[in-house]
Amino acid sequence: MKNARTVLGLVGLAVLLPPVIADACGPEFEPEPRFQVSDNPDRPFDSFAAGRLGVIPRTYDAPYLAYAWRTMMGIPTTAAEQKHLVAGWEDAERRYGYGSDAEWASQQWGAVRKEVAPSLEPRPLVFLGDQGYSSYSRIHGDAFLHAASTARTLAREWKQRPALLNEWVGNQDSVFSEGCSPSEPEPGFVETLTPREQARRQAERDYQAAAMLLYCGNFDAAAQAFQAISGSAESPYRVLAAYLVARTRLRQALFGLPDGEGEPPNVDAATALARFTRAEEAIQKVLADPKLREVHGPARRLLSVVRWRFSPGTWRCELFARCWRRDGLRAGVGAGRHLDGARRGRRRAHLPRG
Repeated sequence: MKNARTVLGLVGLAVLLPPVIADACGPEFEPEPRFQVSDNPDRPFDSFAAGRLGVIPRTYDAPYLAYAWRTMMGIPTTAAEQKHLVAGWEDAERRYGYGSDAEWASQQWGAVRKEVAPSLEPRPLVFLGDQGYSSYSRIHGDAFLHAASTARTLAREWKQRPALLNEWVGNQDSVFSEGCSPSEPEPGFVETLTPREQARRQAERDYQAAAMLLYCGNFDAAAQAFQAISGSAESPYRVLAAYLVARTRLRQALFGLPDGEGEPPNVDAATALARFTRAEEAIQKVLADPKLREVHGPARRLLSVVRWRFSPGTWRCELFARCWRRDGLRAGVGAGRHLDGARRGRRRAHLPRG
């Protein structure tokens, strides 16, 4: 009882006493404290795409916030949609700054190249191109990784044909440097190959030639070359080439835009509109073909770039509105930060894989 009265007395005394202001003290920080601002989820993005969102800061870029809201609203996402989303997010993040992904991927290509064709002297890689007063990213990492994978495959198929493999590597060097056409073989070389070897050689040569035309800026010829490949049932690049027709047309349209802010356009307004319209038609053709489902995800991102150019004031709102639809991802959500669009001026512009 005595203890209880003592406690009550102390509590009453605390109530009557004036409050004491406690000032925190500590070391003075110079310069001012810095706070880390994150604009994207932690990697790998697979966990975020699968719905394990974690803490969602408001500093996330709009595509991640939209997807988080969609997930919290209980709108399901298929595994195939998540795959395309993750690919798009990774593509967007690694392309901020020149050559971050391309340099690493080029090293993978260089290692495989040395392994399969040690006697060939490599050529300098041309990562950047110039357009007017601007620079753009000429080669992306996926092009180098694709070439490395193909080189390993051909090294197995053409194990007994080192001259044939060296020809392919030499032409691929031209793709990654400044070559605009494949090299011509020695007279009688093709006749020494089996029909199967000739067919595969021609398929690879056609694809390399189309990539060279694209990288050299011959867009009409490149689109025609990719279109021809997409119509070949025997080509291993049939599906990819159909997508690259659309990507080439969009690249052509983007290169008609001004080189920098305040600069005049490179083509007149009617020509620019016609090019974007043609690009959209090519994209819609890909999306309408169920046999090209493998490239539907990248094609939707291209479509988002076109829509952004046609109606920049309304497309962002339309994009967010589609998030709430169950077919939203199939309708174009997930485009990200102009994933396949050109960032002109002194920053960057993106070209397709070659």
